[in-house]
Amino acid sequence: MGILPKTLRFTNQVACGLGICAFAWLGAVAAGCSGGTEGAVPGPLAMAGTGAGAASPSSVGTAGRPAGSGALAGRSGQSGAGAASPVSVVTAGSGVQGGLAGAGSMASASGGVGGGGTGAAGNAAAGSGGAAGGGVVVEAKCGASDKPETGLQGDAYPGTVNCGLTLLSEIPFGGHAQGSGHCAYVRLVGGAAYEAGRIKAFSLADPLKPVETDEETGVGGSESMRANTVDGRAVLVSGKGVYDVSNCEQLVKKGEIAWPSQNAQNGLFFAALSSHEIAISHDTKRVYSGLGFALANIENLEQPDSWTVKNWSCEMNKQSGFPGDVPNSCEGPSQEDLGRQYSHSSDDNLEGTVWYGANQEGSSSQMEPPTARMVDISDPNSIKILDTVVQFPGHSMNWWRTADGREFIIGANEGLGAADTCVKYPRPTNLGNALDAYVVEVTGKKFGKPFSLTLDVNKPENCRMKAAGADASITEHSVYNKNGAAFVMLEFGKAGLRVFDLRDGEHPKEVAYYNDGKGHVHSGVFHYDEARGIMLASGAQAVHVLMLQPQMIAALGLPQPTDPKYPYK
Repeated sequence: MGILPKTLRFTNQVACGLGICAFAWLGAVAAGCSGGTEGAVPGPLAMAGTGAGAASPSSVGTAGRPAGSGALAGRSGQSGAGAASPVSVVTAGSGVQGGLAGAGSMASASGGVGGGGTGAAGNAAAGSGGAAGGGVVVEAKCGASDKPETGLQGDAYPGTVNCGLTLLSEIPFGGHAQGSGHCAYVRLVGGAAYEAGRIKAFSLADPLKPVETDEETGVGGSESMRANTVDGRAVLVSGKGVYDVSNCEQLVKKGEIAWPSQNAQNGLFFAALSSHEIAISHDTKRVYSGLGFALANIENLEQPDSWTVKNWSCEMNKQSGFPGDVPNSCEGPSQEDLGRQYSHSSDDNLEGTVWYGANQEGSSSQMEPPTARMVDISDPNSIKILDTVVQFPGHSMNWWRTADGREFIIGANEGLGAADTCVKYPRPTNLGNALDAYVVEVTGKKFGKPFSLTLDVNKPENCRMKAAGADASITEHSVYNKNGAAFVMLEFGKAGLRVFDLRDGEHPKEVAYYNDGKGHVHSGVFHYDEARGIMLASGAQAVHVLMLQPQMIAALGLPQPTDPKYPYK
């Protein structure tokens, strides 16, 4: 009980992000789950929607794979008017033609709530997106056996709805999933909040039949589990445990990161300033940790004694003007969990010279709204805050670079099912409000103007139209940015997994989704295996092994999967 006062003080400051964090949560609700917010963030990418194709029933084979071929019948929609926004969105349903939309265009695979034309009936009807500002033409991408949404994008639907993604199999453990090579890793739910639990490895050499190959007991705790593979080096991190997965079927523990959080050292992982959440650098040689900003150097996997941890939170306090002395919170092997939140999830650029993080504004003690920062980390002995942007939350955070060299980040807060979709823009961005993701250009080490990304079901003009039980709130997302492609896999709560093409950073477009109505593990991240064309999704009851359909591979500009068995049947 001696650490309880410190824990409560910290939890109220940083809003650790589970329902158990009642002190922070109450502050968040009072701070802005309704009404406006200071600082203008542009409204959502407004949907000038299209009519959705209606799907005939299809039979389901073993492992949940659609076995029949349901026909898609297009229907006409009514022209929709998007809310005032610098960017508009054309939703491309099954064989429909979109109407005219604002200053820019985004395309969606789902059916929307309006739009110009009428889709022709038939298998995988191939409609075309209408002229949308810049005149981008987008083809419908749902497969012949898909069951697309038939009303509001992201609404609650009975059974499973999907477009462009096919369920191949399920790994029968609800938990956090990651992948490397032909393998999947699942971290089962532990006994305490964010506890590492058991980690299982599975071979997906045959994605239709996952085979368990190894198991390790996790150490420490973190909200999620992360893995990254680059240049023959494959690393998985969970809590303080670091594993070499170069032979992907084996989890080889290499050592433990000495995260200095007193709360983590006492098993209160959810209230840890370092190790609450983790992210792996692009080169896999560093692990970043929030809720503050700590950096672990794990370059030499064979010598864990050489690993170091530097907590930069106090230097961030100084450079950001956070008042007050916070003793014993940044130096030594055991540090108090006090101070300002600077990140939850975080990311770096490809070169590992700039770090991006943002807080959640869990309470007024943070003395600022949700604020993103880019930090120069090129010198291992010093850091420098390069720029900041307000009203940009960071419970989730990813960076990417487009083919023309422009750089962007995407972030979102943590909804926990409490945000009101009737609230007009500009909306609150603090903890408890995660109906929208936020995107901003970071080219040239300067923040551009953020804009929001959401689904039709979350727009205020549709709040009285959505079905009972609809809740499209974000907790996490993952970006794939290789081989000239860039797309984000967004966990949109009860709206399921949504995939957006990010190659045009200012005009993301939804191209695929899968939603079985069962939800995902809180803060579950995703993985795309380009060799097999499959995605791993951290489902609440089982990990989904999903095939990205061939037309989606082409639509996203991805290389053809090298597995000769693709597409799987």
